Amino acid sequence: MKLILSKIYVLLSLILCLSNIGFAQTISKIELKSANKMVWDKGVNNGAKRLIGDVIFQQDDVTMTCDSAYFYSKENMFDAFSNVQLNNKKNNNVQINSDFLQYDGNNKIAKFRNNIVLVDSNIILKTDSLNYDNLNNYGYYFDGGKIIDSTSTLESYLGYYHVNDKMFFFKDSVIVNHQDYTMYTDTLKYNTGTEIVYFCGPTKIVNDTSYMSASNGWYNTVDDVSVVNKDVFYKNKSQKLIADSLYIDRKNSYLKAYYNIEVFDSTQNVILKGDYGDYYENQKKGIITGRALFIQITEGDSLFLHADTLRSEYDSAGKYQILRAYNKVQAYKSDLQLRSDSIVFSFEDSIVQILKNPILWTDNNQITGDKINFHIADKKADYFELINSSFIIAKEDSSHFSQIKGVNMKGFFNDRGKLNFVTVNNKSESIYFPKEKGEIIGVNKSKCKKMNIYLENGQVQKVVFFNKPKQTLYPLDKIKEKELKFKKFKWYQNLRPLSKADIFNW
Repeated sequence: MKLILSKIYVLLSLILCLSNIGFAQTISKIELKSANKMVWDKGVNNGAKRLIGDVIFQQDDVTMTCDSAYFYSKENMFDAFSNVQLNNKKNNNVQINSDFLQYDGNNKIAKFRNNIVLVDSNIILKTDSLNYDNLNNYGYYFDGGKIIDSTSTLESYLGYYHVNDKMFFFKDSVIVNHQDYTMYTDTLKYNTGTEIVYFCGPTKIVNDTSYMSASNGWYNTVDDVSVVNKDVFYKNKSQKLIADSLYIDRKNSYLKAYYNIEVFDSTQNVILKGDYGDYYENQKKGIITGRALFIQITEGDSLFLHADTLRSEYDSAGKYQILRAYNKVQAYKSDLQLRSDSIVFSFEDSIVQILKNPILWTDNNQITGDKINFHIADKKADYFELINSSFIIAKEDSSHFSQIKGVNMKGFFNDRGKLNFVTVNNKSESIYFPKEKGEIIGVNKSKCKKMNIYLENGQVQKVVFFNKPKQTLYPLDKIKEKELKFKKFKWYQNLRPLSKADIFNW
């Protein structure tokens, strides 16, 4: 953005040359300095003097030459033809050439026509129609114009400058061609007082690696700050950004996006959404708030995660390295859901750390602990680690729950993403309900140092105990109901997100 708009600043300054031509504000007579031949007939062309060959006029500091002219001395006007050239002693760098010039010395109005070339040092303006009113301090070209400098060209149908308003306008089919980009817009404005550039109407900025579009915006050339508004869209080879508006501070390498934000990364199949986004280029970090949403796209089934705040960290190539989610974190996938106060997702090693009151659900299993480390392989659930106060609950029917608890646990998923094996270390305890022909035949309560649990379709099929286990199988009618659950049993089904819409409801 800085490159585009700073170059526009240079290009816009060209038309200011017209106001520096220096026609005097007081009325003075146009002087005929020389001509090879003069023909006069008061009955021809309102009595104008026809001048032929090496014609030179002067008014104050302005000198004009041409091949031929009609000079209306009483009206203080002339029409100049062929090889018209205008120079100003006050600004030797400026020269204007055209095929025709009509000049009114009383009203200080100059009308250049056909093959107009205005040169100011290394900047050139080309057009076929250029008017300048020095008394009212405005000038404009119409019917198409092109401004050229060493690296850029600017084309538009209309170019206008009003000195009193300190405002430039480039209007209708504006195109800026730079060696690094091309910009298309309907209207460009530049205020010489505030040094702010405005673009109005649908605008596109294109180069070999990126594309950006918006409906309007402005750029402060002094502070190097810009804003683009409405239907903002940006894309490069691997990323897309959509927002209602962007605030860009180039000096501080900072960008803020507002409303309906969507960032898509095709290389990592990640989408970030929210109401507000902040990106700090130097720190390689981004923050999204306001209905913040992270989507990990996988074939047939994506993960949707919401939190009050999403903070992402990037490498030098702009790839996600770490995603941190804070406050009221909830996630939904068809075979996996979670809830916690914060998580940390490392893209490099595919580990999700679920922190602060974590709850994980798979099928009919509820998994809790002080901390959960969730490992992903090939974009699928691989295994999890429960650290301290580990607890797994599986609902068998409306009133019976298999339970496993211990200090630490490790659970593994099969190729279909189903939890099928859990190993428990240190102070292992379990309550599960053996079945015959699908019917519960009792309750098994056990304690040991280590145990392995085998599951199928979310239900316990077998438990293997190690190191002198203590276990007892009770008939259901021989055990008190309160003994069917561990003391810290809590069933959080009411908190479980059952759809991607539920993750926004805490």
